Amino acid sequence: MGEFICVAVPVVFVVGLVALTVRSAVIGWKLRERWGCVHALREAGTGAYRAGAITESRLRGVPWTVMVTGVTGTALSLLTGFVLAPSGFVGALVYANEYSGARWMAPVLMVASLNGIALAIGMFLAARQTLECEWDSGTTAIQVGVWSLLHHGGLIAAFAGAVWSHDDGWWVAIAFASPGLLHAILTWVAGRRVRAIQGAFTDEERDALPWARVQGTQEEPERVVGMLG
Repeated sequence: MGEFICVAVPVVFVVGLVALTVRSAVIGWKLRERWGCVHALREAGTGAYRAGAITESRLRGVPWTVMVTGVTGTALSLLTGFVLAPSGFVGALVYANEYSGARWMAPVLMVASLNGIALAIGMFLAARQTLECEWDSGTTAIQVGVWSLLHHGGLIAAFAGAVWSHDDGWWVAIAFASPGLLHAILTWVAGRRVRAIQGAFTDEERDALPWARVQGTQEEPERVVGMLG
């Protein structure tokens, strides 16, 4: 029975992780109409009296940075919250009782684990909100990106310090933290892109959003629960 549980729990987690990640990608694609339209001039007609330009409109489409950070952010937030952060707690307990040159890593891992759990929640919310083009989600993504950048950058610096103290085993930890650093940068870039797009919305596009302000009143927008929950 114990062996079955040891195998079943990781399998269920991996299947759930893949399912949620794929679901976020599908939902991001289905909600692409929330990104407004791109308006462009096109030459039309021929001749001196018929030549002119007409305005064409098409769906803007989901920015690639949003799709990448939204989908991977869903996976990374779950991995951080349920695997990496708890592993940090275990590592902190191990190094707290170890008389070696890297014992100073125990408090570092403990603080990083506590921060990692909160960061995982922030990454999941930022991924969901940007994929659904929720209003002000760009600002949220920028803030989470900076937070994640400081978190992973600090971890890599601490791990590099452990390597410098002649403990080569921390190279593995640096390898695990590096994708998080890259994701943090992309999240920041995606947040700036989302904020720029929403700032360029026409009044009609803005009012069409489910959380837009009611025109002519002071009523605050009522948040609509998104398809990701």
